[in-house]
Amino acid sequence: MTDAVPILLAMIAVASAGGFLYVTRRSDPQPVADLGKVKSATWLIGFAVLAAALVAVVSEGNVALSAFAALIAVLSVLQWRLYQKRKYDAAFSRQFLPALEVIVRGLQSGMPLLSALQVVQKEIGGPVSVEFKRLLDDLSLGIPMSQAAERFAARMPAREVVFFAHVIGVQHRTGGRLSEALGNLADTLRAQQHFAQRVRTLSQEARSSAVIIGVIPLFVAFGLFLLSPSYITVLFTTGTGQIVVLLSCLWMGAGAYIMKRMVQIDA
Repeated sequence: MTDAVPILLAMIAVASAGGFLYVTRRSDPQPVADLGKVKSATWLIGFAVLAAALVAVVSEGNVALSAFAALIAVLSVLQWRLYQKRKYDAAFSRQFLPALEVIVRGLQSGMPLLSALQVVQKEIGGPVSVEFKRLLDDLSLGIPMSQAAERFAARMPAREVVFFAHVIGVQHRTGGRLSEALGNLADTLRAQQHFAQRVRTLSQEARSSAVIIGVIPLFVAFGLFLLSPSYITVLFTTGTGQIVVLLSCLWMGAGAYIMKRMVQIDA
């Protein structure tokens, strides 16, 4: 690799970052977990090229390290977006039961379903407000309530939303007291949340042990770097050491995934 290549990579990284900022500002505001394809591609390209450029400059044009840094950057961005999506879904699940209770109380007091949905959209806030606004937008376009509820469940395929859509669909086809049906659904969801919290509490020790086991190699490597830098820098300055680091990262990732699956209990 010539000396001009790191400079070229740095220029591409700056251009990618600029493109990301342009796309972000020109796009309509939306949740971080719902980024468009253009934004996602710009994130991946920008971080990958930036990481490759920085490593190329530091390592004086080492192609293997630059490619490895680009791969790590891409995986980091994907993991970050997955984390944001899970965080968004978890916040929605926590807020959905209070929102459902607001709808039930509104129906019991004689309020129409559309008005109860508007109250939830304005008062609850957070992801629930965003998703119920999309539901209200579908209704404003003339989509029937049952179809709008199905579209709602397709956007947020959580169990509670699927049950909510089924209740709305059955009530729309057969009639009946919607407040009673949604009230029973709220009681069921409340019992499920209580059971899930109990399971999470009982499995906390196993999950903490998995985290501790997973971070021990990182602390050991950092300690060796502080105490004896020449002993561990061989892993990054030689071809054999770089292969060892790559294989170690792959095995650590596989081990972390296995431990996560072992302690994961679906309530």
